[in-house]
Amino acid sequence: MTFKAQFNNAAAHNKWSNSDQLAQLKACLTSTAANVMWDSDSTDVEDLPRLWKLWRIVLVVMTLLKNTEQSSELGFESRMSR
Repeated sequence: MTFKAQFNNAAAHNKWSNSDQLAQLKACLTSTAANVMWDSDSTDVEDLPRLWKLWRIVLVVMTLLKNTEQSSELGFESRMSR
């Protein structure tokens, strides 16, 4: 959540409107988050609260996948050490 807190601080400091925040957030997204955004329904990416919700979902899924990959790797390593 650090990114969102930093983004909100920048938005407040720079007095960005919702439209400015939407443009800035879209410009900040990279990699998987950017791909999901561009593949999403336009109503989800043209509304700031919906885009934040989409960002949060992507963050959770990426975290779960990373944890699953790490669990699989650990399981593989433990089997190999026997």
